[in-house]
Amino acid sequence: MPTVGLVVNPVAGLGGTVGLKGSDGSSIQEQALALGARPASGRRAASAMSALARRLSDVAVVAADGAMGAQWIDRDLLVDTLAVGGTEPTTGADTTNAARELAVRDVDLILFAGGDGTARDVMRGIGEAGPVLGIPSGVKVYSGVFATHPRSAGAAAAEWLRSTQRACRP
Repeated sequence: MPTVGLVVNPVAGLGGTVGLKGSDGSSIQEQALALGARPASGRRAASAMSALARRLSDVAVVAADGAMGAQWIDRDLLVDTLAVGGTEPTTGADTTNAARELAVRDVDLILFAGGDGTARDVMRGIGEAGPVLGIPSGVKVYSGVFATHPRSAGAAAAEWLRSTQRACRP
């Protein structure tokens, strides 16, 4: 059974919904929330995971705890959670630590919800340890590591996991 790791940056994209340029840093996050921004990355992760589960019923998920992953997926898929974070709001270091732990667990694919900053944090954690796919959730989503839509991320993950020839390009 293939195993997917999931990390969600709960504050990714906050700034964009209220006209700010991203969500990097606690002061921008506080400003975005004061302007009425609502977190969306968790819902986007849930959409991706739902699309994955519809296409691949025999998948297991290891997720970061709480809002960083586990709370956004169907409990039937969840096989383990990572005790990471502990701070509110979460930080890039929490994302890096979660990704590092997923790489050590040797999951088949790491899915992460966030923007370019989250992608950098994930890569700091895993280096070249394995394949990743981004669920677009941030304001700045320019990296080629992202799917075009959350549901597309789930569909692409399912197809890749189903493949007998899982190729990754450096």
